[in-house]
Amino acid sequence: MASLDSYLVSPAAALVSLVGMAKLHPALSQLARSTSANPPPRYLSFAVEQAYAKYQPSRSGVQPELVLKHDWLHKHLRVSSAVVVLFIAWDDATSPSAVCAQLGIIRRASRKSCRVLLVLVQASTRVSSQSSTNDERVLVLRRACDLEARNVLLVAAEGTDEAPRLEIAVAQRVEHAVMEAAAAYYREEARRSRKARNSSPQLIARYHFKRAIYCELAHDGAAAQRQWYQTYSQLQELLRAMGLILPVASEADRAAAGGVRLHEVKRVAEFVNRKICGFGFASPASHTEAFDEFRRHVRLFRPLVLPDQQHDERSQAAAAHLHYGWLGKQYRTLAKRAEEVYALAPANSTNTVACSSYGLSLIHISEPTRRTP
Repeated sequence: MASLDSYLVSPAAALVSLVGMAKLHPALSQLARSTSANPPPRYLSFAVEQAYAKYQPSRSGVQPELVLKHDWLHKHLRVSSAVVVLFIAWDDATSPSAVCAQLGIIRRASRKSCRVLLVLVQASTRVSSQSSTNDERVLVLRRACDLEARNVLLVAAEGTDEAPRLEIAVAQRVEHAVMEAAAAYYREEARRSRKARNSSPQLIARYHFKRAIYCELAHDGAAAQRQWYQTYSQLQELLRAMGLILPVASEADRAAAGGVRLHEVKRVAEFVNRKICGFGFASPASHTEAFDEFRRHVRLFRPLVLPDQQHDERSQAAAAHLHYGWLGKQYRTLAKRAEEVYALAPANSTNTVACSSYGLSLIHISEPTRRTP
């Protein structure tokens, strides 16, 4: 099963497709967001609407043997756009029917809930002289395309027709509209997620995992944190249903968890625990909570080398090697994160000592791996 580490390198960011007038796209993709705490969107650039990547709905089914479906994170963070921004050159010769046709291509290729923004770009020299006429034409276009006023932007481009560019203030205005549309999309996706009744622990964990990602993408940190805790709680229920921790599960619970492999639970639990610890490190008041959550995570999974002991000695040794390497990687990750947080702390501070203790823990946890034949 593929690792989820690549999705933890940077914060989850909204996926936005920019279509048409490709020379204007760098103004958004390179825009500095030093004044905002939220991560900037992840932009995909398409020169024309025909090149826009068509949305492919999932046909994989429920997959009850998995906590997280194959490529779900890849799909929502790298492929399926929350917002599509269509840039249109706007002048007297622009036909509203042609714009509607271009917009129709985008809508048919997108997910139904995808937000669409229409950016009408005109030369800066024409803005003041045609303001009243533009207002009337934009209103007609908006009604023809069935777009809300907030989803249609009329902006001015500097430079020549061959090399247009957006000023920083204009690019920030477009980006602000994009961020609002993306947040609305992900809030709606979170609301649309439904938890099935009498569902198995892995499917309930999947439900909370999805909602946590959507809440992060909508920049609702408090809701995301609650969902990550709920996800981890359901993973513990899944381990109990698998018969790996006490109390002993009923036969019905064991049947519901049938088919789920321990490795699948471990890879998702690692991801979720790192998210929870990340929220703890975000505030100085909750640093201790982050360490406590990690300790509980390690205590839970350290004895879970194999789902059962019906393996030969060689298989058990190989599994132990991988298991302690997996735990050691998490100690290294936490120690590195703690060092980054406390880089400016005094050398004798309590927090710096805590970082050192995790370095020593890494040495101890590596010992079983070195002793493995």
